Amino acid sequence: MDTSNLTYPDGVSQPSQRRVAIIKKAILHSSEVCDGCFSRVRIIGDIVEIRTGEHIHERATVYERTDLGSQEHSPFETAADRYGTCFCEGCGSAVDDGLGRGNRSKEELTGMLRNAAEHILRHSDHDLSGERAGRTLNRLVAEPDNTGYDTELLVASLAVGLEDTTATISPSTATAD
Repeated sequence: MDTSNLTYPDGVSQPSQRRVAIIKKAILHSSEVCDGCFSRVRIIGDIVEIRTGEHIHERATVYERTDLGSQEHSPFETAADRYGTCFCEGCGSAVDDGLGRGNRSKEELTGMLRNAAEHILRHSDHDLSGERAGRTLNRLVAEPDNTGYDTELLVASLAVGLEDTTATISPSTATAD
């Protein structure tokens, strides 16, 4: 996923990689967020280690489905199985399925942008201008060369919407594609 593939109209600058990394961590790489519509489908707390005589288990301090997360279809037998498959009641997508490339309508992308912005504002330490992100999305969607780059359009729009004072990144936030 590379936002440099997009065509940026006059007045819209390509966001910095720091801002893109923040959005990727908060939305694309989050097991709490549906890949299909960016609604929050589950709440996962900090991971803690539980040590027994012979084993080390990793458990989430909190693990709950939201109203939009349907029941998983796999048991929690091991730490790797703990998160199972969670389906979004809002759009029917399986969480962690991968957003992929698509050709969504402007209205679908706007709804996804709203869900992602709400998640960032309510559940992260970052401030985001939804108005700026929305304007950026509208301008990027209007460029014919950007068709089929749904993920990139959303990430770039959200990254542009990050407020300057909070666009910081820690070493653990930087993740590779």
